Amino acid sequence: MRIIIAGPMPDERKSGGVAVFDKNLALQLANDKNNEVLIAINKPKLINKKDEYPQNVSFTKVQNVLRLKSFNADVIISCLWYSLFFCQGFERTTKIHTLHAFPDFVSYKIWKFNVMHLIDRILRRKFDYIVANSKFTKYLYEFFFNIDIDGLYTIGLDANAISFLKVMNDKPNKRKQEILYVGRLVKAKHVDKALEAATLLSLNEYTHFNVWGYGNEETNLRKKYSDNQKFIFHGAINHADVYKEYQKNKVFISLNPAEPFGITYEEAIANGLYVVASDTGGGVDFLKHYPDRCSLVDVNDVDSITKGLKLGLESNLRPLTDQELDELSYSNTADQIFRVTKK
Repeated sequence: MRIIIAGPMPDERKSGGVAVFDKNLALQLANDKNNEVLIAINKPKLINKKDEYPQNVSFTKVQNVLRLKSFNADVIISCLWYSLFFCQGFERTTKIHTLHAFPDFVSYKIWKFNVMHLIDRILRRKFDYIVANSKFTKYLYEFFFNIDIDGLYTIGLDANAISFLKVMNDKPNKRKQEILYVGRLVKAKHVDKALEAATLLSLNEYTHFNVWGYGNEETNLRKKYSDNQKFIFHGAINHADVYKEYQKNKVFISLNPAEPFGITYEEAIANGLYVVASDTGGGVDFLKHYPDRCSLVDVNDVDSITKGLKLGLESNLRPLTDQELDELSYSNTADQIFRVTKK
């Protein structure tokens, strides 16, 4: 098939979850010799970085509609506002819009919430299919926004990461009694609750609580726990280095009760960590498949969170098998997306 992937892509400065998803999905589809893939972005400076991708993947500006139309794509898979470029003039192409999150009043101002809601309604009329990254996201769109969702997909792991983990699983790994958080430091993530719960642990139960990330809550958290030498705020981290941190720690915690999916949960499970997460949100869809590797807790109950941390620190988990790691690949992601089209 001839496939257009439209959306943000990682660069030297940013590598957000949606951008990483677009890149990995494009690479997975391009690895199939029966496919020809064109990535549509709005950052022409990436055009000269073809060496990072298979030869059948090329770049163009999203604005270059003539270039996109002449490609004669069989399928367009797009996300965010990029999908608006394909509402007209691509009627003979199967169009799939991927949902990665949902507008809310915590993350969006009222005007932006209404704009996003309007865009979603337009895309529902203009696109053949809309797929969501979790049952939670699907439920919110259908129940609250009255927008039908055609199917679900699970975000996969980078192929290089899976290869790395298969090698690491053959090596002995004595993990430190350390707790890890990776992500934005914002109120929605409830990092303050995670840190508060850790203060209820005995001093000999864990060595450090490592916090990687930045956000508008960083200053407050640093100040609040400035006297606690067990809490280490490392700042921003390059996505390529995240796996090194996963390998060093024993328990991963992230407590957003309205997480649309939560790729860090998947990364943590794949790296052999015990996960403490909220008992609501899109992450539950994934984590329920690993009942012995996680604790789903009430984010408003600090004792519940502390208990989850204790169980994780006392756990002795085996590495995932090669087969279990392959189930987290983008090959499955692509199959799930195309399942709605019967292609």
